Order: sequence, then C-alpha cells, then structure tokens
Amino acid sequence: MTRLILVRHGESNTTVQRRIGGFRTCTGLSPLGRLQAGRLRDRWADGTDVCADVLISSQFARARETAEIIAPALRNLPIEVIDGFGEHDPGVDCDGITFDEFVERYGDRDWESDPYSIGFPGGETLAAFHLRVGEVISKTMDRYDGKTIVVSCHGGVVDAALRQALHGPHIGAFDIWTLNTSITELQLVRPGRWKLIRYNDHAHLCGLESETARDTSTEMVNGPVAEQDSEHGADPGSEQDSNGTAKQDSEQDSERGADPDSEPAAGAGRRVNP
Repeated sequence: MTRLILVRHGESNTTVQRRIGGFRTCTGLSPLGRLQAGRLRDRWADGTDVCADVLISSQFARARETAEIIAPALRNLPIEVIDGFGEHDPGVDCDGITFDEFVERYGDRDWESDPYSIGFPGGETLAAFHLRVGEVISKTMDRYDGKTIVVSCHGGVVDAALRQALHGPHIGAFDIWTLNTSITELQLVRPGRWKLIRYNDHAHLCGLESETARDTSTEMVNGPVAEQDSEHGADPGSEQDSNGTAKQDSEQDSERGADPDSEPAAGAGRRVNP
C-alpha cells in the first residue's frame, strides 16, 4: 500500500512579515519555523513512526529548508524538488507585497464562490491550483507505487489533497486549518479510493509558541490567505494541545485568506497570508 505523508513547512519569514510569499520571494523559515522542523526531525529520529522511501519538497525555500532539517531522521534521503507541490501561485504582481498593499490595490476578493475567478490578479486560479495538485499527486503515486512518500509542502496543498481524496468541494463548505510542520497521512487503497490515517498531527509542537508575534491588525477577514502558508500558520488566537489538535479562538493561518506565506488555503474563506 502506498503511503503519502504531507508535512506543512515550518513557519516562514513571509508569514511573520505579513507578506504574500510565492516561490519568487520566499526567504525560508523563521527562527520558530526552524525550531518546529527540528521538533519533527527529533520525533521521527527513531524510525518507528515513519520510515520513508522518498523525500520530496516543493520549490519554495521554506519547504526545501523544512525538508533539509527533517532529512537526517529519514536516513538522509536525497530531496527531490517537484514544483507541482508548490503553494497557490499569486503571480508576479502580487508575489512579495504586503497584505496592506494587496488590499489597497485590489480590495477585498471573493475566494469562495467561484474557483475559476481571479483571486490574485495575474496569478493562478483556485481551479488551476487544484488541478495541478491533483495531477502531481497522481503522477507521484504511480511513480512510487508501494512506497512511503514524505512531501514537504504547504497548507494549500494539504487542503487540496484532502478535498480531492475525500471527494469534497474545491472551495467553501468547510475550513481546514493546517498547522506548521503538522503531519497529514493518506493511504491509497486502490485507484480512486483513499484512506485518511491522520490530519494535522502536531503533537511534537507541544510547549512551543504557536507563532512568532506579529501585527495582525491588517489581516483580511475574507481575503486571500496567502499562505495558509500564509498558509496556514497557526491562528494568533489558537491554542495547541498535546494530542495534535488545535483549539481555535479566532481565525487561522491562511486558509484561505491570503497567507503570509502566500498561501491561500485552497478553498476556505481567506485572509491574505503570504
């Protein structure tokens, strides 16, 4: 049986800076993000939870850095970079701008009613994003049939993968708030039939701050999540328990508003999050 283990990268610099962080402007992990990834590496060090055959990363600096940190716990597997696992692309014009700048230029955007509409002017539609993620997962599962695959990716990618595996709507209906370095595991039982083993498992983060303190006064209530990775960073009001669940007191990490890591979460209400 083929195991697909999706790891959302650690907290990114763009999330802390409240910028839309596509692959062009991503500068990697914040100090807290590196600590989060180190916690996951230590959790996996004994090889009892995950014994990977393949380690993949998106092209984003924050995902690659996360993969590099956890690699020693995965027998120092080589990191295969696959662009298809990248976060929702905000396009050249929006990549790297602050949330404030996005709102000033484009106003509030509708992220829930039409996946074919333009959320990031010049960027990828949600429909195109979901198609890309579905295609790359299909190709990866075929290529590594029977293997355990670890992918260092993004909140929006996890969101898209779950919605497709569970045959859910591409946008709206429910929210998914994937935390930094959390583990989501799917097993392909047979073509078209997935088994969800776990979602958002972040027990290794117990005792850590949920995020680096930042100014959230300009965060959009219904704007892009630029990454849930703005991405789905933990919500400023969220509280984590030791069982891999999150208690939300307010809105969360990008899903989909613009995430600072720029990851509009793939389908829920968003805020601009790089």
